Amino acid sequence: DFNCRLTDAQGVSSFEAKLGDKMLSVAVVCGLADAQKLLRDIESGNNRFDLIEINACPYGCVGGSGQPALRKILELRRNSVYSVVK
Repeated sequence: DFNCRLTDAQGVSSFEAKLGDKMLSVAVVCGLADAQKLLRDIESGNNRFDLIEINACPYGCVGGSGQPALRKILELRRNSVYSVVK
C-alpha cells in the first residue's frame, strides 16, 4: 500500500507516503542553493524529513544516480531537460 501527496514550496518538492502503517516524509531538491536553504530550514527545526534526495544540477542530473543507464534513454532525457531549460 503506497499513497502519497506532493507539495512544492520554495524549490523543494516534497511528499508524504504511507508505507504499511508508517508515514514517511520525503523531499527532493534540485540545485545546491535550494539544498542549502532546505538544510538550514531543517537545522533550525522548521522542517523534518525521513529521506532527502539532493540533485546538484537544476532539474536533476542527466545520467546521475537513479537515472536510466541505456544510452538512447539518456539522450532523450537530456534533450527533454534541455528543451525545458532553454
